[in-house]
Amino acid sequence: MVFEFNYKLTKLSRPLVKDFKYLRLDPSIRDLFSDPPLSARRQPPNLRSLLTSSRLPQPPASHGNRTCNKRRCQVCKHIITDVPFIPPGTTTKIRPPPLTCDSSNVVYLLVCTRCDRGNYVGETGSKFRLRFNNHKQTIRDNTQGFTVGQHYNLPGHDLNDLKCILLGSSFTSQQIRRNSETKWVLTLNTHIAGLNRDLGIISDYTFHNRGGFRGEAQGARPPPFQKILKFFQLHKTKDKALFQ
Repeated sequence: MVFEFNYKLTKLSRPLVKDFKYLRLDPSIRDLFSDPPLSARRQPPNLRSLLTSSRLPQPPASHGNRTCNKRRCQVCKHIITDVPFIPPGTTTKIRPPPLTCDSSNVVYLLVCTRCDRGNYVGETGSKFRLRFNNHKQTIRDNTQGFTVGQHYNLPGHDLNDLKCILLGSSFTSQQIRRNSETKWVLTLNTHIAGLNRDLGIISDYTFHNRGGFRGEAQGARPPPFQKILKFFQLHKTKDKALFQ
């Protein structure tokens, strides 16, 4: 038995041992108490323990994705925690923010560990866990029209080759989040050497890596390069801390 220390209980141990023999006389509870009880005392909370701690505070991680470590989470085994991280087929060093599977309002990158043609940049306003599960479903179903699902059904590829990393969060609007997505598509060249079909928010004004310019069939002309460059320069400085 453990008691909080109290000077009135200092003489409790002796009566407990002394009266234990009477418990042994009762056959119905004799087997429950084979040994005399032991008493111990612990220090009650005091002002020092309430106001201070013996643990040193741990500084929060400034870079690097983290796993949520929830028992039923199926995303943790796919998330990349390396800092810095260099996506396959690129030379860009990325120092991602400290986000987890539960983070929402994010821009993310999917990479293939089997080859360097499986990079895909996406965005979502919901929890990343839900968006990632959607990607996994397209892979299981080999859904036509979804480049991620089709890529991981290629010969020698499977779901275990899929890894992910969260590139940014806390966007104040959907447009800003989509602007960031487009910046990452351009930076990592995933619209040409990856799985992105277009340039996201400015896809109506750019070339399509699976079938040319979207307005090409109607005789439309692609916009001048200066317009695309101006858009990219508008947003390239927002996530400087991610690059080295």
